[in-house]
Amino acid sequence: MKLPFFFNKERKNTSGGDFLPGEVLTAGYADMTIEAEGSDKNNDGLKKVLIIILSVLTVLTVTFSSLCLFSEKWMTSTWSALSFEEMLYQLSTPLDGTENSMMHGFIFNGAAPAVIMMFFTIILLLFLKNKKRVVYVCISLGLILLSVIMFLAALISAWIFLDMSAYLGDSEGDFILEKYVDPEETEMTFPSQKRNLVYIFMESMEMTYSDRENGGAFDYNCIPELTKLSEENENFSGDPSVLNGGISFPGATWTMGGIFAQTSGLPLKISIGENQMNTQSTFFPTITTLGDILKDQGYKNEFLLGSDATFGGRRLYFGSHGSYDIKDLLYARQQGWLAHDYAVFWGFEDYHLVDFARNELDELGNSGQPFNFSMLTVDTHFEDGYLCPYCEDEFDEPYANVMACSSKQVSELVRWIQQQDWYENTTIVLCGDHPTMDSNFCDEVPSDYQRRVFTTIINGAAEKEYDEDKARLYSTMDMFPTTLAALGVDIEGDRLGLGTNLYSDEDTYTEIYGVRGETTHLQRKSDFMTKLADLDESQIKDPTAKSEFSVSNDRKRITVIIDNVLKNGSVVNNTQLKIWSGDDDSDAIYLDLPRNDKQQYSIALDLESYYEKDKLLHMEAYLVEASGKMYRVGYDVLDPADADS
Repeated sequence: MKLPFFFNKERKNTSGGDFLPGEVLTAGYADMTIEAEGSDKNNDGLKKVLIIILSVLTVLTVTFSSLCLFSEKWMTSTWSALSFEEMLYQLSTPLDGTENSMMHGFIFNGAAPAVIMMFFTIILLLFLKNKKRVVYVCISLGLILLSVIMFLAALISAWIFLDMSAYLGDSEGDFILEKYVDPEETEMTFPSQKRNLVYIFMESMEMTYSDRENGGAFDYNCIPELTKLSEENENFSGDPSVLNGGISFPGATWTMGGIFAQTSGLPLKISIGENQMNTQSTFFPTITTLGDILKDQGYKNEFLLGSDATFGGRRLYFGSHGSYDIKDLLYARQQGWLAHDYAVFWGFEDYHLVDFARNELDELGNSGQPFNFSMLTVDTHFEDGYLCPYCEDEFDEPYANVMACSSKQVSELVRWIQQQDWYENTTIVLCGDHPTMDSNFCDEVPSDYQRRVFTTIINGAAEKEYDEDKARLYSTMDMFPTTLAALGVDIEGDRLGLGTNLYSDEDTYTEIYGVRGETTHLQRKSDFMTKLADLDESQIKDPTAKSEFSVSNDRKRITVIIDNVLKNGSVVNNTQLKIWSGDDDSDAIYLDLPRNDKQQYSIALDLESYYEKDKLLHMEAYLVEASGKMYRVGYDVLDPADADS
């Protein structure tokens, strides 16, 4: 048997002679000790590297999973009806186009808690550094496991909330294409005497705000007047003492989307921002809407609202589908209905809107021409609405008082219409545009309560073929054919767009597929809708913003605010106000608007320093790119004579 090297007689000592046996053993054990010590040092170094990797991995996984979990909770609490498709659009939008409020919400509710968790993890690991290595490793692995569980919980919650399986799952086809009924190819027969239509879109108005006894979800009734109107007339509840209303599906959960759904029978599925249709030159140019149909039948179409109709594409939509006479904030100023610089909340208050509506309806009703008068209220817009001088302090919640005020004002307008000579031949439709987006007003509403927009039809002329003892389950898209039927129009097949005539015995798609089922179908991609939209996304590259010009009561000072800046990828780094007197702007003054604590651009000016006798004072608000290119986002004009009067 061959002996190990340390028993080898041929091994030499340093002096060149043979080792003695004792020397051989000593030398052999010494070599083994040196090798073992080197191996231990290598193992210690490897263990230190592994501990560092484990520590970094622990901190990263805890931070990432916390970010996902807190962000998911913020997302679901901020947007109650966000679809996966809408989220993908938001994520694909350049970061510099994101509104400040949204960024602040994400930072405070998502990023900040994640950073806190990161520091907590680092401190914990530093505390454990001097503990036994096995304790450190076990706790680190436990944190990683907990982080994985947190991430999976956030993923599952987001998956369910966004209904991602519907978006990613195999589609049996394009639901909208398969179910869409083109009004252009549908026979419709109008009565010999055409009925007038008054259609009131009520901002954020839900039947939810009534009490439980009447089908609402509150302990008290915020909208008693509207409740009474609905129960006296038609809401398709099957019970005259209970409210019913339309469900807002994806594509119909904001004002322009809601209006579009109710007048076209389609969801506003677009690949650009919800309120960016004003950047386009056309608005679904090939579809046929309520306004188109009534115009072809000789109706005069009019749309009255208390804000700038350009916002969200409303001017484009109503102008291109039915040639509506659009009477908005700008029109009211131009006509002298209000001061030329009047601006409250979104424009002017609903009590002014109701007064203007009476004047317009009086003229239309006595014209001898069938008319379609549509109007949009605004005081009930989120957040918390606008308390006008006529709002009472009846409830603890300010938004409830705004809703109560709107209930009174709209109901008073309806009662006035019912007293007019032309009312007998007029149908009135009251419908909320979409459920409220207010952050907390409906927090106490049970999760199993189906929120619906307020809906009622007054003085309709349709033949009722449905079971009047049965509550109908319907969406706001069903209002399109139902409104025409209420005017006495006979519709072939009782369907238009994706809507069903609620007076007929045809089941709505909501009744056929259920709320969840129809939501799933509508959330899927639709090449058909993309084709109908015919969007030119290159048109949305110019930055946009909202500007406000507020003049003091003595008309000697003005505050200019630029807010909601949407940069759309542009390098906007400044805002300016251009001021000049008279027709010649060659002597114009440019002033920078600093940012205030609300992340708005604002400036307050003493107007007397800029007035020139007998000359109008012009003001233009601009967003300014780094290149110097300017984008006008607001304009106003003041008459110095008003300040002297």
